[in-house]
Amino acid sequence: MSSHSVNVKQDWEQYQSLKSRALSEFKQGNLEKSLDYTRVTALFAWQHHCGLWYDADLDDLLEKIGNELTGTHLQTGNEIGSSDRIVFITSAVNVGGLTRLLNQWMGFLKNDFKYRVLYITNHYTSPDNFYCTSSTFQDPQLHFYNLSCYEKYTDRIQELIKLLIKYPPQQIILFIDPDDVIAVSAIAAVKNYLKDLKRNMRVIYVNHADHAFWLGKKIIDTLVNFRREGALFSRKYRGMTSLIIPLITGINYLPSSPENYRDKDLSKPQHTISLSVGTFPKILSKGKVDYFRTITHLLEKYPNHYHFFITNPPKSDILDDYLPDNDDIKKRFIISGPFKDLSPYYRAADFLIETFPLTGYTVLVEAMTFQLPIVAFKNEKFPLFSSTANLPFYTFTASTEEEIIALSGKLIENPQLREELGKQLYQYYLQEMHPEKIYSLLKDMIREQKHRNENNELNKIKNKILKDLNHDKMINDSCYYEINESRIFNENLKPFKQLVLQSFLKKSSFSIKERIQFFSKARKRNEFSRNELYKYVVPVFLGKNYLKGLKPLKKNLRFIN
Repeated sequence: MSSHSVNVKQDWEQYQSLKSRALSEFKQGNLEKSLDYTRVTALFAWQHHCGLWYDADLDDLLEKIGNELTGTHLQTGNEIGSSDRIVFITSAVNVGGLTRLLNQWMGFLKNDFKYRVLYITNHYTSPDNFYCTSSTFQDPQLHFYNLSCYEKYTDRIQELIKLLIKYPPQQIILFIDPDDVIAVSAIAAVKNYLKDLKRNMRVIYVNHADHAFWLGKKIIDTLVNFRREGALFSRKYRGMTSLIIPLITGINYLPSSPENYRDKDLSKPQHTISLSVGTFPKILSKGKVDYFRTITHLLEKYPNHYHFFITNPPKSDILDDYLPDNDDIKKRFIISGPFKDLSPYYRAADFLIETFPLTGYTVLVEAMTFQLPIVAFKNEKFPLFSSTANLPFYTFTASTEEEIIALSGKLIENPQLREELGKQLYQYYLQEMHPEKIYSLLKDMIREQKHRNENNELNKIKNKILKDLNHDKMINDSCYYEINESRIFNENLKPFKQLVLQSFLKKSSFSIKERIQFFSKARKRNEFSRNELYKYVVPVFLGKNYLKGLKPLKKNLRFIN
């Protein structure tokens, strides 16, 4: 048995052990403890893929907990199912692309609903949670409500249930993390409560973590995916049909010259520039395709070519370990960033090379808007790490290091080819990914949800992107993956450290004895570094109250793992 297989087996066993505790705590009437274990179980499956895409048992458990926490005499608003009200729920704000997408969707729909409400569950128990303020989003009429990350999960679920029942919308759009037990439990309970009143509340789930496990399948009425890959995998492994609503770009189109190019002699016709954009971890993996090796070979083959990688680079001493020793190649392999405005870099580049083995879909869309030809990457071992299924017509798609170098070479050598491919991609963008197109898809989706509420019929939304997703052969051909490849970016999740942190960063039902047991298991599994031990020993024994007033310490407790 290979080491990869052993790791998958161990992760599966750990998942089942954590899940078993979640179920047993519920049977004993310990709802808060059950939620603690459920959240850590889901987080573990999210970050350690071992063949799981959803878990019906955990969804049922969260529904039962929500039902138990629902009062029998709650105040219900007279405007139940008001078509003028829409509710957005997110797990946290200021978390990068997900928050930007939420902001875009709210901007698109703000003229379609008189009352727009955002609830933030703040399900991560971190003292540095970013709380939404009036300046966070671009809609001054948005009503928002932060649930306290320091309260028990049960208290926050009850609070959200009361809010949704007192001011019930016809539709909810979820932008939540895969382990958000608060949102899933509350919504399941509210749907049941309203159903007993012969009313309906439809739930739209935006699947931003399409490559992984997530909670909440049972509460979803409409699943939205950004990419064809996500829709295909959800159909095969979750048994769910999807709408595909592509991402859009909010990039700034200011014409300017990137400072980092000024000292490079790139104005001469014989010089070409390729560009990659993405977070640094996207190009780090244990897989066979190596980003740094590929770009180095490309620069060796074409001595007048430059490659610019915009990222969040590590410290120079760490970065030097990845860069080639050759000074000339190192000079032409430029790594810098991050930059607030990427438009000058897209304008200066001759073509884009997608990051690999994990690509970035937003970057793909941004490059199209600048008519930039692309060397796309398809991860054949785990298609959800790439986005080429949205471009079925596009031939400049590579899956190996050799193909990346060969396709890049063609673009370096042929300016006319670059221009033709750039125009082709731009026309596709205008047809399928332009903001007006996305707004039309959103309005169709909202209109259909309203129609289903009012008429209880299942008419299909006219979304031609979906027309070929029902063929079993396409699903089977497109959804094969190797589980080892899906794990090359596994997070080093530390479940017992998580339980320790939860036990004092929020109000907890765990006893001192249980905290000691978590701490002991975490130490045996090396989940705490030596430097962390002194930070946690006292809180483990004395609980959250000990931390009052210790702001410097609390600022250090930002560990999610």
